[in-house]
Amino acid sequence: MQQTQAAMAVKEGTAKMTNEGATGIGDDAYYTSMGTGYTGLILKKGNVALKIAVYGDMPADKKKAAEKSLALEALSKL
Repeated sequence: MQQTQAAMAVKEGTAKMTNEGATGIGDDAYYTSMGTGYTGLILKKGNVALKIAVYGDMPADKKKAAEKSLALEALSKL
């Protein structure tokens, strides 16, 4: 649902997309956010790139913490 709302905001021209660097995750990582309803973590390690997004009704900082935790777990498996 949140992804659909974010996509509609882009279509309507009301979305504000921001990127914020994320440290300590892979070779390069950043959070991308659109308004208050969507955040995702995009990261790269070596020749592998991942996107992790947690959906749900929770504050953005909690989503970011969960995304970072999942990313670190995924990277440990590479």
